Amino acid sequence: MNTRRSLGWLLITALLVGMLTGGSPVQANPLSLADPVSPDAILAGPIASVTIDGPVSGVVNAGYTFTATVTPVTATLPVTYTWQATDQVTQVSQVNMVKYSWLMAGTKTITVTAVNSDTVAPVIDVHTIFVAPVKPIGTGLVTGRVTDTVSGASIISATVWAEPYIGVANGVGAQTDAGGYYTLTNLAAGDYRLSVGKPGYLTKTLASRVSIGINGAAPFALMQDDATPARDAYFLTLLSGKEPATDSASSATALATGYKTDDGNLAWLPGDPPNGSLTTIAETLRISRSYAIGVVSTVPFNHATPAGFASHNVSRNNYAAIAHEIIISTTPEVVVGGGYSTTTYLPLSSPDYIALNTGATVYSLTQRTASVDGGVALLAAANTISLTQGDKLFGLFGGSGGNFEYYTVVSSTGSVSITRGSVENPTLADATNATLPVLSQDPDGFFVLFEQGYIDWANHANNYRDMVGGIYDLDAAVRAAEAYVDQPGGPAWTDTLLVVTADHSNSYLRLNKPLGKGQLPQQVWVDRNGNGQVNDGEWDYPGGEVSYRTINHTNELVTLWAHGAGASLLSQYAGQWYPGTQIVDDTQVYGAMKRAAEEAGAKHIILFIGDGMNIAHEIAGSRYLYGTDYGLAWHSWGQLADGWTGYSSTWDVTAYNKYAASLGKPNYTIATADPLVGYNPGGTMISGVLFQLQPARIYLPLILR
Repeated sequence: MNTRRSLGWLLITALLVGMLTGGSPVQANPLSLADPVSPDAILAGPIASVTIDGPVSGVVNAGYTFTATVTPVTATLPVTYTWQATDQVTQVSQVNMVKYSWLMAGTKTITVTAVNSDTVAPVIDVHTIFVAPVKPIGTGLVTGRVTDTVSGASIISATVWAEPYIGVANGVGAQTDAGGYYTLTNLAAGDYRLSVGKPGYLTKTLASRVSIGINGAAPFALMQDDATPARDAYFLTLLSGKEPATDSASSATALATGYKTDDGNLAWLPGDPPNGSLTTIAETLRISRSYAIGVVSTVPFNHATPAGFASHNVSRNNYAAIAHEIIISTTPEVVVGGGYSTTTYLPLSSPDYIALNTGATVYSLTQRTASVDGGVALLAAANTISLTQGDKLFGLFGGSGGNFEYYTVVSSTGSVSITRGSVENPTLADATNATLPVLSQDPDGFFVLFEQGYIDWANHANNYRDMVGGIYDLDAAVRAAEAYVDQPGGPAWTDTLLVVTADHSNSYLRLNKPLGKGQLPQQVWVDRNGNGQVNDGEWDYPGGEVSYRTINHTNELVTLWAHGAGASLLSQYAGQWYPGTQIVDDTQVYGAMKRAAEEAGAKHIILFIGDGMNIAHEIAGSRYLYGTDYGLAWHSWGQLADGWTGYSSTWDVTAYNKYAASLGKPNYTIATADPLVGYNPGGTMISGVLFQLQPARIYLPLILR
């Protein structure tokens, strides 16, 4: 029962007991036993005030939680909170808690606005926190040589230092040696401006940014002029008519079961043998440890990625059979996704939809309704679920294509302008806030998948705006999960593991010119098919800020981030298949999550997947939202004591066999597979050294010559 509603019944009980025992409770209008009493008669009214509680000081790249408290406690529910803060994206929800981290030092202002149905005017409170700079930490490395611009001779004992490209923080410096070479180490992920100086020379600042990736790693060059034909050829050469890369079904299978399989397969062995069904991590943890399980997606619930964790099939396109298995057989405690009122995914005439809609299943169904806020409806439904009584939650939403409609993202230099595509769908953050409290009712623990699925759909279309909207949605959802773990009384970081990754890359996006906060590239639709409809690959970028090379998946690495109990287990897998790297295969992510539950006390495992997302898409979204390359919720996890970051390879059996045929090698078998056939790090080598940035050359002009 809702805490405030429980308080109302306690008040009523106290009043009635007082009258029955001769007491005289103080009331302006005393109640009698004849009066009809409802909890809402007491728990009703406008909000008088709201107060923000939270720290007043902190440091950059650390997370801080702020809580809003409204008075009186009997104010009408629900209360909607609008959180706004310096350098942060506005968040609107019915959760009274938010978590922020800042990349730039300075005084930050946090504002919360609280409203309910009885509030005449919004109630506002303001809180400030001073965020201090800290010296960057990490393993980033930049090397180079300083020479005289006229003679070309090496300049010794010049001081070279790196300062953040945006913001204020301590720099890192070094001096050139006898050969004029310098090495800057211990740089955190981010963008830096390199400067160099020496008496007798002009101090020189590079005009271009120098970017340091996670753990000092750059999986590919972000700037167009750093691209190489060999690197492009490795990823873009067509084999059997298509770029060799996994699909979402087989990559979901790898993450969910630890097995490589053929494209299109869902938790099924390669070759489609009879009885080839594979047990997913959700099923394993439910059977072995009694965990509750959930699958949540912004695309149809029976689409490839969520289906890979909750069903078993030799074809991802068997939507009816997949839906039936999820609804009738697997029955996760929570299912939220798209597919509402579509002929492809779950037609309204289908037996499984009719069963859901008529209460003939184990689920309490909440579905898209005209003019009803989907997030509010889902949260309200979640508040009625009692796992101990056998309740389960099913949220069915989506538009005509099956997915939650894309956000509207507008270019506005210096400020962020993002609007929900339809309020009739929940945001992924709404779904997160509804799902986690339900699953947390299970004292044994839970496993849940959250997928931002239409990042991939936007990338297939080469639609930059829609992709940024998807990154925003994922970022807000991860922040909501962090805030939930931070709040007292529930899961804690000592028994919770958060993982953020992608199932594969898509589109070969390259960021050719830096864009700042709120800025988007010039984006123009070209009707190449002549059908008057926007089809994949019909977006052009005449300003050259960005470029796309394909509308398909690619075999590029994706990022992998973890925070909490068992995160360090990923370090035991890093480099096993690709020595000397921070690469973990997607099948090994399964192993790390399973071991986290079994060995590290992770009772709550929360997996976020940005479908079709690689580091270029993350940086693009971060630049728009925060004006910096590494500002998303998970981008600081590698610097935490209980955090880890690296990369993941994603190839499947189909891609492996295409590469094998081109190399004259045998097809994939579990016993004989060579990881270097599935993914060759040499395909993304820079200057012949994996993951090392190219040396930055700095030239110093003499004042007098």
